[in-house]
Amino acid sequence: MLFESESQNLINSTEAFESSYIVLQRSSSSAAGKAVSQLAARFGAGSGELAQLVRKDQDLTAEADRLDRNIVSAVSKPPADRNAALEEQTRKRISEIKAEHDNLQKVFNQRFPDYVALSQPQPLSVTETQALLSDDEAFVVIDIDENAIGEDIRAATSYIWVMTRDRAEWKKLSANANDISKSVSTLRAALDPAPSKHFDVGLSYRLYKQILEPIEQVISGKTRLSFVLSGALTSLPPQVLVTTDPEGKDLASIDWLIRKYAITVLPSVASLKVLRGGKSVVAAPKPMIGFGDPIFNKGLQIAAAAPQPVAFSRSLPSFYRGMTADIKVLAAALPPLPETADELRAVAVDLGAKPEDVKLRASASVTSVKQARLDDYRVVYFATHALVAGDLEEFGKVKAEPALVLSIPDKPSEDDDGLLRASDVALLKMNADFVVLSACDTAAGD
Repeated sequence: MLFESESQNLINSTEAFESSYIVLQRSSSSAAGKAVSQLAARFGAGSGELAQLVRKDQDLTAEADRLDRNIVSAVSKPPADRNAALEEQTRKRISEIKAEHDNLQKVFNQRFPDYVALSQPQPLSVTETQALLSDDEAFVVIDIDENAIGEDIRAATSYIWVMTRDRAEWKKLSANANDISKSVSTLRAALDPAPSKHFDVGLSYRLYKQILEPIEQVISGKTRLSFVLSGALTSLPPQVLVTTDPEGKDLASIDWLIRKYAITVLPSVASLKVLRGGKSVVAAPKPMIGFGDPIFNKGLQIAAAAPQPVAFSRSLPSFYRGMTADIKVLAAALPPLPETADELRAVAVDLGAKPEDVKLRASASVTSVKQARLDDYRVVYFATHALVAGDLEEFGKVKAEPALVLSIPDKPSEDDDGLLRASDVALLKMNADFVVLSACDTAAGD
């Protein structure tokens, strides 16, 4: 509506851009963007009383989530297997947590308003965004309208916003969500570990023309592009887009987007301010800790194993039976990763890390991660399989979370069943410059 109003001169272009930019941010906050805001709140909390209150609030939230899962699991059992007393005790604790959480929110609002502003970020204005950009940078936000259903998807409209320090424009994209999704799916499949087809450079060029050619004049003089993407585009690295006709060229001479620009992908518009807010942290004293070559199935002989992408195409919910992960099925499905031990050792040598800080085999466990002083390390490195959420409907049914697979213990427990889930990661205390997730699908759209 804003775009059409601008086209008909019912609203000036500056006002239309500003209004559309605010609407975009309010309607498209991703899970990753929310996670960055939580991390910002933790960094901004410092090391005093506020830091302790933030940690308590997040621990209460994690406990409440765990108890909610326990209640759902309990009421799903046959009547003869249910424990009414335990269920009542769990519900009582959930109520207590809610009261504690409400009291904490009052403390935050009254005594730490800056923390509230950081943990619940408001949309950035155009002026605020431009002030965060460097002179050689363009900030690009693409919103793919995937809300249309069935035949209506053809009428769905997608837009692109682009800003530099002194310029701001937005355009309507000619391609719809369905066309973009199909193109991305084809290109993404060619980047998988065992692709069935070669990467289609012609299709990559056509996709570039559909989504980035409309803003070529704005970005042409820059050397850095920072993206906030949505929809299917979140699963395709923009670096692999082709900027000129590749007909007759070999791969080495093709004009890939990465040849023109240094590229950053951000989870949300708000994270631009979070990540460039100038908050300083104390440098971690040790160079690196790494976890890799985990043990999935002790009965599988590595020498006889021919690693196949058995589980790469499987989403996390497919490994669930009811509300819990079927660890035996998971262990049987995942090929071992002995080469990740060489990867970690090589990186450790380059960074000057000690051999004992490379955790392999049984030491590459969820328990090891939780017990390690991760905030002592500048680089935290995981080299293992990643499991993504998969279909959102199935994801919701089983309450699955994206996870990294580490060594599966002989006797899996609630604290360690081999899966380092997103909620586990949210509670880790880190002070790293880089966290490396070296796996096949850590950047999948789900």
